[in-house]
Amino acid sequence: MFSRLILISLISTSIFAGSKNVGDFATYSMSVMGMTANQRVEIVNVNRSSAEYSLKTTTTISGQTDTNIENVPTDDIMTIENANMILANCEFMGGINETIQVMGQAKRTCKLEANSDSVFPLITKSGFHVNKNSRGFVWIGAFPVHGIAKLEMEEVTMTIQSMNW
Repeated sequence: MFSRLILISLISTSIFAGSKNVGDFATYSMSVMGMTANQRVEIVNVNRSSAEYSLKTTTTISGQTDTNIENVPTDDIMTIENANMILANCEFMGGINETIQVMGQAKRTCKLEANSDSVFPLITKSGFHVNKNSRGFVWIGAFPVHGIAKLEMEEVTMTIQSMNW
C-alpha cells in the first residue's frame, strides 16, 4: 500500500517541470488479443489553466487507422523528473532495476508486476482495459507520455519504437 502511495505521489508531481510537452510522443508496436498494431501517442496541446493536455492517439490495426483526441489531466502524463524518481525508488516499490534494449539502445527501467497496486493505475491511465487478475510485467522509465518502455500481459504486449521528449 505504501509503495502505491509513493507511485501516485510521484506521478502527481507537477507535470510542467522540465518537459516541453507539446510535441512529446511515443510510438509502439503492439499485439492486442493476437492482432498486431502500431500506436502513436502525442501531446498536441496544453491548457495550463485547466491543468490538462490534449492527447492524440493514432492506432493502426490491419491497415485501418483510428485517431482519437482526448483531454487528460496533467497527473496522467509522465515527466522526466517523475521517471527519475520512479527509477530511484524502484526496489522500494517492489520492482527490479533492469536495463533493456529498446529503440536500438540500452535503456534503464523499473520492471514491475503489471497487476500490482503500485503500477496497475498507470496501465489503465494509458488507455488499456486489462483485467486486474492478468499476469505480466511493465517496464517503466524515462519515456514520454506514459513512461512505458515495454508491457507484457496476457491481453496486450507493446514495445516502444520511437519517441520525442
